[in-house]
Amino acid sequence: MKSKMVELSRIMTEVTGEKIGYQPVSLEEFANIYRAEGDGDELASMYKAAAMGLMDGVTDDFTRITGHTPQNMKDFLAENYKK
Repeated sequence: MKSKMVELSRIMTEVTGEKIGYQPVSLEEFANIYRAEGDGDELASMYKAAAMGLMDGVTDDFTRITGHTPQNMKDFLAENYKK
């Protein structure tokens, strides 16, 4: 998972223009970081799933559920990041 998080930090750095790094934390620490925003447990579950390799596969689930084609992370952040 570390290499995926490092890649995400590189993409976020590129999109935001700010240096974004990655420092591994425990699942509890990860949840606490985002708890004040109200989604600590949800994000922590995705963090755990990624660490377990459960997010490695690509399916058509998103398209079937929403009717929309998914975006890659870089395009999504570029369109939605507000400075």
